[in-house]
Amino acid sequence: MLDRFQRLYLTFVEWLALFAVGLVVLAAALTLADVVMRSVVRHPLFGTNDIIIVLLTIGILASFPYCTATSQHLRVTAVGSRLGSSGFWLVELFAGIAILVILGAFVWQFSLRAMMLAKTGESSQLLSIPMAPVWWVGAALMTAAALAQCLLIVRDAAALISRKPLPPSQTGESVA
Repeated sequence: MLDRFQRLYLTFVEWLALFAVGLVVLAAALTLADVVMRSVVRHPLFGTNDIIIVLLTIGILASFPYCTATSQHLRVTAVGSRLGSSGFWLVELFAGIAILVILGAFVWQFSLRAMMLAKTGESSQLLSIPMAPVWWVGAALMTAAALAQCLLIVRDAAALISRKPLPPSQTGESVA
């Protein structure tokens, strides 16, 4: 059951990552259009900066769940691989819990910021885009990354309990 949930979740975060790339590409295209308008017509696109801030914020944060779910985030494995199989999985488990705590802190701070922005009604300068929803989306995306990290912790704990051998990338074997 857990493997099926992990596969479904990986599919979800892959689609989320594609969405993230689309938002970043859209922000880049909008920036290019604004630069061309400024250079050629000498008239910038109104509110471009407001839109780009929202697109990039959500686009960058939407990549976190995929990076976490596929273990593409920062990892230090030099110590664990020198301690043998059990040591490796124990270090991975500890590191996973540390990353989960950090992601939890992000969720907490994003939520606090969103509540404050909702209370004050803060919006962007030119287009008056409400900022609270952007921060709520950020909190939700960080929550999705934390869920992905929880799945990795369960995987690492199961590997430690079952005394699973080191992955090929840690034993010096070819991973081709």
